[in-house]
Amino acid sequence: MITLGKKGDLHSRRQALSFLMTGKSVERLFDTVAPRYGDRQGGYLRIVRTGFQKGDGAEKAFIELFGAEKQLDAKCQKRDEIKAKKRADLEKQLEGSKTEELKEKEEAA
Repeated sequence: MITLGKKGDLHSRRQALSFLMTGKSVERLFDTVAPRYGDRQGGYLRIVRTGFQKGDGAEKAFIELFGAEKQLDAKCQKRDEIKAKKRADLEKQLEGSKTEELKEKEEAA
């Protein structure tokens, strides 16, 4: 599919569309994925075998595209920032509720 994306002609688009079945996936292939591998002649994937599945014994593996590390790192950083922000907001809310409880106890006494 990446090789078809690198060609970029109409025939390649039609072949990719017949295999992928959705226009969005073909657009993404031709616009974002294929240009990433313009200078590479092949070997776009890394396959890491993880062992066998319990139960039926099927072999399991991770399949990833080379060059995806940068995007994965950026996504992880965004997730970490969002988690830190949520945690800080929750801590502020907790502190606010504690101070309100102390004021109510003082007023009651």
